[in-house]
Amino acid sequence: MLRPKLIAALAGAALALTACTATPAPTPTAPAEPTTLQLGLAGGDGDVRHDAAAALAEQVSAATEGRVTLEITAGGEAASVEDGTLDLAVVDSAQLTELNPDFGTFALPYAFDSAETQARVLSDAAVVGDLYGSLADSHHLTVLTGLYAGARNVANNAHAVNTPADLSGLRLAVTQSDTQVQVIEALGAIAVPFAADQIHAAIAAGTLQGVEDTQFGYGAQNLAGTANFVSLTGHQLVPDYLVANSDSLASLSDADRQALLAALPAAATAANGAVATAEQAGRTDAESKGVAYNDVDKASFQAATESMVKAYLSTPAREALYSAGQP
Repeated sequence: MLRPKLIAALAGAALALTACTATPAPTPTAPAEPTTLQLGLAGGDGDVRHDAAAALAEQVSAATEGRVTLEITAGGEAASVEDGTLDLAVVDSAQLTELNPDFGTFALPYAFDSAETQARVLSDAAVVGDLYGSLADSHHLTVLTGLYAGARNVANNAHAVNTPADLSGLRLAVTQSDTQVQVIEALGAIAVPFAADQIHAAIAAGTLQGVEDTQFGYGAQNLAGTANFVSLTGHQLVPDYLVANSDSLASLSDADRQALLAALPAAATAANGAVATAEQAGRTDAESKGVAYNDVDKASFQAATESMVKAYLSTPAREALYSAGQP
């Protein structure tokens, strides 16, 4: 069986293929039996990334001559991959940050200046190789790649927000996350952890004045008509990650494993594009319902969160990760 550190190195090699599209596909060697790998998506068949995952499954099957099948199912828990219930899954950043706080570096405010920068950094083996392999020994998890999961903005029912001063006194719903509370409080608003399915009613009742979330969250909570000012702070581009069970990877032949890894860059690009398209569609729909979007003075928001960022960058490893996304 392959050692976890070697598996992590192979994952890093797959990331490097992003810049080497002419690399020929490996010649597979057949394992004794065909292998079916369970790939979990939080939204299952309705997930915005489902088509990208289906294309990945087709590519892997073709490259391995049917020896490796990816079966898409509902599920987005790192614990399910760790215990082998799932072989692969797209999981959110918070789950990996609980296991290794260094992952939280990429969730810091303005860790990336754009989705394009994020995609470049998350696919650069020289930057993320050690981080992506850091959970293999302790949790049987190998991170294969990072994915765009949307930009986080603020929406409220009072007025357009241009600088942090405009957030003063506003009670904004945030996820049950210490990081999100710290970010919103650094920006001057009052952070209120709230269950997503209760946010609409709370804003309508005046308990809250708004929310901090991605365009997906805004749309899912049906906030058009309730919080009609969306300010594009873009204060975080918190990634999701495709993770694999290390033993599941090791069970594949070398060639079949390489075929899977080689298919990842194209799959990540397709998944990122699907998320960006869904964001734009959500905005178009909201604007048709009277929601006003505005750009902000991002320099003032970055300055407001600077002390929080500096406090988190307490090790050379975190400093290096954060620096990779800076202009």
